[in-house]
Amino acid sequence: MNRSIVKPSIRIHIWITFKIFNIVGLHGTHAKGVCGNQDKYQSRFLGENKSIIAAAYWYPSGLQVGKLTKNKVEDPTNSSGGGGIDCEDSSSPLIEKNVIIDNEANWGVGIEAFKSSPKIIHNVISGNIVNVSGGGIIILNSDSEISYNTIASNSAKNGGGMHIEFGTPVIYGNIVSANMSSNICGGIRCWGTDAHIVNNMITDNSAVNGAGIMCQESSSPNITNNMVSANSAVDYGGGLEGWNNSSAEVINTILWNNGAPEGSEGRLEMQCTLSISYFDVDGGKSSVFVVPGSTLNWGPVMINANPLSIALLSLASASPLQ
Repeated sequence: MNRSIVKPSIRIHIWITFKIFNIVGLHGTHAKGVCGNQDKYQSRFLGENKSIIAAAYWYPSGLQVGKLTKNKVEDPTNSSGGGGIDCEDSSSPLIEKNVIIDNEANWGVGIEAFKSSPKIIHNVISGNIVNVSGGGIIILNSDSEISYNTIASNSAKNGGGMHIEFGTPVIYGNIVSANMSSNICGGIRCWGTDAHIVNNMITDNSAVNGAGIMCQESSSPNITNNMVSANSAVDYGGGLEGWNNSSAEVINTILWNNGAPEGSEGRLEMQCTLSISYFDVDGGKSSVFVVPGSTLNWGPVMINANPLSIALLSLASASPLQ
């Protein structure tokens, strides 16, 4: 008897809570909107097909898992971080199939993850504007999974599409396109991270420096099976840039039709090491500018051919491109 009485009560409470959120929003510590900074908002399904006028916020004080799915999170103005969705302090929500658009904040305006491990999959993150870093997504000291998202037309001072700082996140199968930075990196910015960046399309992003992928401050990412194309930098590093003791290994990736006055496809500075193999590089080795003190390791099976015609080439049987 007790169990049959409690279940409807819980369901009604959740439904009423979300009707309130959708109508008026709720203020969290940092983000506005759906707020998870109390136990009662943790470890449960948080609804779908909602139009949330603000943001979702996970800040656990006990339980640590939430789920936000199939929502539209739009147009809050947030003076700190996580203008769209903010995940902090060991939270691990599933953020799936949402449209996260037109948010504003100082950093991490679409989604912010700080010391947390959200699973961010199949979302559209677009049109978000940030004053500092991470226009679409910012990951800070977090081991997150970011897969199969479209991260497009976001803007920031640094890291227009994504800013990854420390941690070892997996960034897999995303489209990172048409993001803008007024300073460093329009696409994916790596800062002191060992991120795995695999099977992404990173195209048409723009920045002053490091338009496609930027590796800096002792970053050591693994960059495999990506298309980095048509990114443009005002000064240098159109496709990929390494800076300040970073060491990137790049395998089976296409760097093509990127642009910059110096290092159209890549640039290395301040004791950086870039090791590349099984690669298609527009312009070959000469398109990667190496400032003295840095090292470019030019590996086996390097191609300089339009990717549209690579199928006409004969590859070695051992090549990962097979």
